[in-house]
Formats: sequence, structure tokens, C-alpha cells
Amino acid sequence: MTQHPAMPEALRGLFTSIRDLNHGNRLVNILMSDRARMMMGWMTLFLDASYDPHDPLSGLTVNRYKALCLRAGLSSPGRGAATLGLMRFAGYLEPAMRARRGLPLRLVPTEKLIAPLRARLEFALTALARFRPEGAIGLARLDDPVFFKCLLRCVGEQYLARERLVDHAPGLAFFAERKGGLLILMALMLSAEPNDPLPPSGPMSVSVQELARHTAVARAQVRDLLRGGVEAGLLTMDSDGGNAYRMAPKLRAGVASFIAAVLLLLADAVTQARYGVAGDPNSATC
Repeated sequence: MTQHPAMPEALRGLFTSIRDLNHGNRLVNILMSDRARMMMGWMTLFLDASYDPHDPLSGLTVNRYKALCLRAGLSSPGRGAATLGLMRFAGYLEPAMRARRGLPLRLVPTEKLIAPLRARLEFALTALARFRPEGAIGLARLDDPVFFKCLLRCVGEQYLARERLVDHAPGLAFFAERKGGLLILMALMLSAEPNDPLPPSGPMSVSVQELARHTAVARAQVRDLLRGGVEAGLLTMDSDGGNAYRMAPKLRAGVASFIAAVLLLLADAVTQARYGVAGDPNSATC
């Protein structure tokens, strides 16, 4: 997939959509900018999609969320609880109903959280459709609420059952583990010349001020990230001077490998969601 001729345009479309979705949204960027925080947002939808009306302990609760974040290596239980509290305060989560005595309070995502995450899923399915039929299948059924919840659950199960996807991308973890790192890297790649296929081999240049404004990251942190990328051998200063950078070959390869791994995981999840546990190709019931 990394060598497929459609990969450069798939990356451009995916990165442009994610950049535009995150532009100017400080709280979403703070919650979801790095790998852990982005996946912590997805895990709320995964737990909500796993709710069983016959099991009052299922669904999205504080204790289940803390345990899941710890299991997935995303955060400590304390940070997980704090993230839920912040998301609830900001209107991304709300109680499903009044808590019954002796039972934990179940939370549900609001449309404020679901909409941007559904949009990210649509962007990824659009990119997948360039390579595999599962992309078009997923896009055609994304508005089906039963299929959508089933797909969320299947994506979560695929993610939890595998090794970290970032392990397929040598060098990318440096950006993924830092606040705003992936968004900054995407903005840099999109700044390359339009005729330079992504990931670009030519110069990339975006001002530190613009990167900071776009990602809600302090300018000093942006400078530290770029400096660290150079010191780690992932970025090089362009020989023409100025503020232009170039991607090292291992980082370019890592970006393509990571996106390919994400899309293949999504393709498997679409197949599972389409057929469901009953094996009925016309059923989206998991």
C-alpha cells in the first residue's frame, strides 16, 4: 500500500481534512493532539458503543474508562478520570440518565464529540476507498447508526488486539508522543510544493507563529519540537536557509507505513461491522 500510486493523494486529502477540522479548535486540540489524547477520545466512543442494555455495568463509566486507558497504555487511571471530567465540563459527555443507587454513573458522548470523530472516520474511509473496496462500503453505511456503533466497537477491538500502530513507523513516535506533534508535522508536509508527492522530499516551510496558532501550542514548544526533530535526525534544515525543513527518508517512510497500517485496521473493522457476529452480510448488528 505504501508504494501504491494513490498514496500521495490519499495522504494529501486526509491531512488537509484533519488540518481543517482542527483549525482554531483549542479544546479539541488540547484533548486530542497527541497519540494518547486522540485515542482517549476514541475510547469514549468505543465504550459507549459496547453498552449492553441488559448489563447495567457496561458502557462508558469512569472506572471502565480508567481501566481501558491503563490496559491500552494511554494514560494512568488518574489522568483518565481527569480527561473524562474535562470532556464532561466542556460538553463532550453527559450522563445517560440519573444514576441508580449502587450503580456507576454511565456517560454518553454528545454530538459535540461525535461529530468531529465521525468526520475523522469519514476522512479515513475516503482515503481507504482509493485502495480497497471496504472504504466505499464504510462510507455508504456510515449514516446508519447501528452500523456506525458497530464500526466503532470493531475499530476499538482491532486497536486493542494489535501492537501499537506507531511501531510500524520508525521516527513518527517522536511527533506522536508530543502535544500537537502530528498536527505540526501534517502542516509542514502540506506546505511543500503541490507537485511534490506526499510525504514530500522537498523543502517545507511554515512559520512558528502560524504553527502555534493553528495547533494551540506555545511557540516555544513548537520551536522545541522542530529543534528536537532535527537533533533526532528526522528533520534537516534546508540548505537554502530560512525556516525550511526537509524530512529524513526514515520519517517519510514511517508516515506512509503508519497511514497504511491505520487504513488496513479500518478495512478489517469495516468487514467485521458489515457482517456482524451472526455472519449475515445484510446485518450491521454486532
